[in-house]
Amino acid sequence: MHDRDINAALNLKAYYYKKIKIKAITARSKACGPCFSG
Repeated sequence: MHDRDINAALNLKAYYYKKIKIKAITARSKACGPCFSG
């Protein structure tokens, strides 16, 4: 594996991790409602 491939894999992981994290936060805010609004 070349450095570029490793970097691409890490970036992809970080990207998906961020996506999942945002999904989890939005799901939590929907469930909680008022405590996350504002």
